[in-house]
Amino acid sequence: MLTIIAVFHIFIAIALILFVLLQDPKGDASGLMGGGGGGQSVFGATGAANFLVKATRTLAICFVLTCVYLAWHSTSSSNKSVLDLDEAQAESTLEKAFDDTKKAELEVKDQDPAEAVKSATSDKTEK
Repeated sequence: MLTIIAVFHIFIAIALILFVLLQDPKGDASGLMGGGGGGQSVFGATGAANFLVKATRTLAICFVLTCVYLAWHSTSSSNKSVLDLDEAQAESTLEKAFDDTKKAELEVKDQDPAEAVKSATSDKTEK
């Protein structure tokens, strides 16, 4: 469902950009479609403007609604951040990572450099 809404959101965004670019600017200059000959247009002199304004408004409302839904859905998901852990979990995770790093450092420190290279290359060939 989320994927469908996200794809729909992208299509709305593209359509919204196109509809905004199709509209004539207020300064009476030519828009993206060019020309000021409103009497020769398909919608007439003001028909296109009214249609484009209403369509742009509808697309903008749909865009805002999909934005709100996607934002709400992303914050209400059950995925938790590492920052959401309580203090006890965070401390135990940090202590475990620290202990593992210290053990690895001591193992490497106690070995002869030649033996460390041999064991590292033998570990890779065994896997």
